[in-house]
Parts: sequence; structure tokens; C-alpha cells
Amino acid sequence: MSARTTPCSTETAKGYQDVDTASESQQGTSTPFSSFKSVSKYLITIMASMASLISPMSSNIYLTALTPIAEDLHVSDSMVNYTITTYMIFQAISPVLIATCSDVVGRRPAFLLCFTLYIAANIGLALQTEYASLLGLRCLQSAGSSPTIALASAVAADIAASKQRGSFLGVVLALQIIGPTIAPVAGGLLSNHLGWHSIFWFLCAAAVILLIPMFFFFPETSRNVVNDGSTPPPWWNRSVKQMVCRNRHWKTPEQHPTTPTSPKGPRLTNPLPTLWVILTDTQSLIILLIIGQSYCGIYALMTSIPSLMHSTYGYNSEQTGYLFLAWSAGTILSAFSTGAYLDWQYRREARRLNVDPNTDLQEIPHFPIEKVRLNLCIPILLVTGTTIIIYGWLLEYAYPVAFVYAFELIFGFWASSICQMGTTLIMDIHPASPAAAGATVNLVRCLLGAAVTAATLPLMHTIGKGWFHNLVGVFCVYAGVPMVLWVMRNGARMRESRAKTKTASC
Repeated sequence: MSARTTPCSTETAKGYQDVDTASESQQGTSTPFSSFKSVSKYLITIMASMASLISPMSSNIYLTALTPIAEDLHVSDSMVNYTITTYMIFQAISPVLIATCSDVVGRRPAFLLCFTLYIAANIGLALQTEYASLLGLRCLQSAGSSPTIALASAVAADIAASKQRGSFLGVVLALQIIGPTIAPVAGGLLSNHLGWHSIFWFLCAAAVILLIPMFFFFPETSRNVVNDGSTPPPWWNRSVKQMVCRNRHWKTPEQHPTTPTSPKGPRLTNPLPTLWVILTDTQSLIILLIIGQSYCGIYALMTSIPSLMHSTYGYNSEQTGYLFLAWSAGTILSAFSTGAYLDWQYRREARRLNVDPNTDLQEIPHFPIEKVRLNLCIPILLVTGTTIIIYGWLLEYAYPVAFVYAFELIFGFWASSICQMGTTLIMDIHPASPAAAGATVNLVRCLLGAAVTAATLPLMHTIGKGWFHNLVGVFCVYAGVPMVLWVMRNGARMRESRAKTKTASC
């Protein structure tokens, strides 16, 4: 398949068939969705997931150090919060360019570019002493780290078919959401004992440690570059291991019918049309809003915790950091249980409809993939919305802090599960451009999250803790229920309509 494709050929390209057993060869053997072995798939996914950890960690690692930063730089807490807001704005924009282009150029060079920018930004942040420098370098830090979120999800979509995608994306999203929960713990310890500048030296060192295995072992996975993994990438896009030891499963272009054949190599294309197609598709937009709405609630809760714990219980930054461990436990529980549930539900529905679970979803548009992916959303949203409202009023009257730990566990489960289900579904319905789909998810959720982050503390101080959490529960959680119902009811019909329109245009 050439790097430059038409919209029709892109969506129906054999290299993007969403199956484990896509077609029968002349010898009667099946063609696997990916040539990578199962162990290799998980190792690749874990490496990509660990790389994506730097973005949410960077966004939240100094949540517990906001007060020391404000005092040292002689600015208000709200002004320091703006560094989170600007970070999230760039977190929304930069994946549009880097992650989306990785669909053509490849995941590996995109990861390496991100790490280069990120390490340089952290060195600058560790040395700066002015608010303006902090603000500007945080933007560069975000530009380097943020695309890794979409890249990691795209890697999972490159190597995992629909029947396994829930579990693989569960690993990816677990680390992405664990990042902002463990980061405040590290930030609190570092700022308390070594000063807040040490936070950025820590991030720089972590990035170098993560870069080493990526540079030496991480292979290219983009199906526009290596198809199912059996086509050798260009020499400059190979890991050190691949340069030393040629992979035995690589095929020559003559042996692989879908090998990219562009004589000039991969060509960068404008990513905006692809994003526009996703954003203007009604079904995709509503799924994006479901994810983004939950992220609004996530960041409203997380950015308010340091202020609430300090004013209500007198917690310092280190004590507040430990509180996020309960949230982290919830994300871990959700990541693996939700992913396993999604895969089980997919196989169960396929058996019920007498459909081979290995069949390409694009060939069976009547398959209710929306119900399979979202049927757990409604009970989770209802329980979480109620919990948030109760949580706010308990804080209003300063009930014992033990309840906060229990509720943070629920919030962590909700944060991971909704994002996991929504992202899996988006990649199911846009299999030809997983990085673009991931970048679009990032664009919507981060822009909405940035707005909420900037407004959280002023709004909470104005209307009070109880009423603030009432608003979060109603608008960021309960309001998602009708959208989920709409997608579950109309999704299959809309996918079938899109498929007919695409076929007619071809």
C-alpha cells in the first residue's frame, strides 16, 4: 500500500483489516493481523505505554507543589494553575501534527522526536527562575510529551485486532491515567525535600531511562510503513536490535502484496482533513464528547484536591500526594478488568450473532460494536455521578478524611474505564487512521480539560465545595448518559450509511 492513498482505499486497505485471520491464502493458511508474536505485542505495547506516561506525569507532577512554586516566583496559585492550562492546550494541539503524521512516517521516529523535545524542555525548566520562563517552557514540554498519548494508542491499534483491542488499549490507558495519580506523590516528596526545581530533573532523568529501550528495541509498527510487521522499514527507521539482527519474518516487497511502493518514500500530508472528517462525523463527535466530558470531571476533581486537602484537613503537599495513590489503585483495577470485559463481550456478541470473531468489522457493518463497547458506561456514569455529589457535601462539612480515600478509588475506576471504552470504540470505527483518531480524542479532551482546570478553583471558591461538586456530577457525568444511549442506538446504522457512501464515491 502506498503512503499516499485515496479516502476510499485508505479505509478499505488490506493492510488495515481489523482481524486476526483476515483472509485465506492459496495454500489454505490464514494471514494473521500482525506478524508480531503475542509476547512481542505485549512488550511493544508496554514500551509505548511507558513512553506515553511522560505526558500526564508532566501535567500533574507539581499539583502538590503549587504553593511552593507560587511563593518562590511571587505569583498567585491561580497563575501557577495557568501553567497546567497552557500545558493542556499544547497537549491538544501538538498531537494533531506529530501523531497524525506518524500514520505515514511511522511511530518510531515520532517517539524519538518527542523525547528529544521533552528532554530539552525539562533541562530548561530545571534551570529557570522566572514565571514567564516556566510558562513558556511548559508549552515546549507539552509539545514534546503530548503526542506520545496518541502514539501509544495507535501502536496498540497497529498490532491488535478488534477482539483483543480492549485489553491492549487497557494497558495503554492504565499507564496514561496512572501518570497523573502517582505524579503528585513524586512531586510532593521532591518539592518538600529537594525543592520544586528537582521535579524537572526527575522528569528529565525518567525520560532518558525510557528513551534507552525505545531507541535500542522498539520496532516500527505503523501499517502504512511495515504492513503487518513483516515488511522491513527504511534503514533509518529501524531499532538498534533490528540493525544488528535482521528479523527473520521480514518479507521482500515482492513477497508482500501490500508493501508501500512509493519510490520517493513516505510523504507527509496535511493532517487537518483527516481530523476534520472525524470531528464532523456525528457518531464520532458524540463519542469524543463522552470522553471529553468525563475528562472535564477528572480534571475538576484532581486540580481541586490540593486546595481542598489543605483548607479542610491541613494536609501538606506530601500528605496530599499520598491521597492520589487511591486514585491510582482505581485506574489499575479498571484498566485490566475493563479491557478483559470488552474483549469477552466482543466474543460473546459474535457468538450470539453466529459471526466469526475474526471477521473484519468493516465487512459486517450491522455488528453492534457500539453496544459491545459502551454497555458498561451507563451504570458507571450513574454510580460515579452520585458518588461525586455525596463527596462534595461530605467535604463541605469536613467529615473524616477516610471517606476521601474510598471515593478516590471509585473516581480512578471511572476515569480509566470511560476513556478506555470510548477510545477503543473510536479506533474500531476508524481503523485506517488510529493515530489521527487518538489525536482527535486528545484534542477534544485536553481543550475541555484545560478550560475546566482554569475555572475550577475560582468557581469552587465562589459557590462552595458542595455545590461545585453537584455541578461536576450533573454536567460532567450524568449528562453523558443520553449521549451513550444515542450512540448505542444509532451507531450501527450510521456506520452502514458511511460504508455505502464511501462505496458509492469509490
